[in-house]
This record gives sequence, structure tokens and C-alpha cells, in this order.
Amino acid sequence: MKKKVTKMLLLFIGVFVLNSLTINVLGQEQNSSTQSYHQEFISLGESDNRIDFSAKIIDCNGTNQVLLTAFNENPNQQIATFTILVTNIDGQSFSKNFNVTIEKGSIYSAKCGVNEHDDLKIDLPSNYDAKKVVLTISYI
Repeated sequence: MKKKVTKMLLLFIGVFVLNSLTINVLGQEQNSSTQSYHQEFISLGESDNRIDFSAKIIDCNGTNQVLLTAFNENPNQQIATFTILVTNIDGQSFSKNFNVTIEKGSIYSAKCGVNEHDDLKIDLPSNYDAKKVVLTISYI
């Protein structure tokens, strides 16, 4: 019984911390540059070393961008090596390779108009339909 209560307490604390971080990240984004969302949340999945990836596609000051977020659930620093394939509705595509070191328990999130984590941004070509672009992740 004691172990069950401890597990429930740890789960509650974990959810509370993640919720607080999400609110903080969203609040910072709203205070940055001029942006509008084309696709608000795209889950890209989790790597074998427990790093969760997601993305959003926005218009940031007139440039359509993919902004990636990486969350390292692992209790150790991890290196994320992966490729994002960006496919337009007409079948055109391109890819970008990433190699990012992520501290334990950290969330790295690219933001509009902020230089921190620029390595997690992808500028879309002007002929790509940002509302219908498909993203695919491959872990290397």
C-alpha cells in the first residue's frame, strides 16, 4: 500500500511539473515575436533513449517555420541524432539532419524570434503549404 501511494504521489508531482513547464513555455511564446499557427501540435514520437519529439508549424514574422521541441525523460544527458523529412502536399520533400545534446530532464523548444535552440528550427520553402506539410522523424 505504501509503495502504491508513493508511486501515485510521484506521478502527481511529475504531471504538475510538466504542466507548469508547458504553461511557462506557452507564456514565453505569446510574448515573443509576431506569429500565427498553421499546425499547433504534431507528435513525432519517442526515441529509443526516451527523448520525446513534437513540432508546430507557424508563420514567424512572415517566414513559415517548423519549430521542434525535445523532452529528455531520461535521468542522464542524451544525444539526439535524427532526421526530419518535410513533405509538401504536391509530393516535394527535403530533409534536415539534427545532432542535439539534451540535458537530463530538460525540455528544449525552438521559439519564434528567439535565437536559443535555433538548431531546432526549419525554414519552409515559400512554395510549401504550411497547413498541409507532413513531418516524419527517423532516428539515426
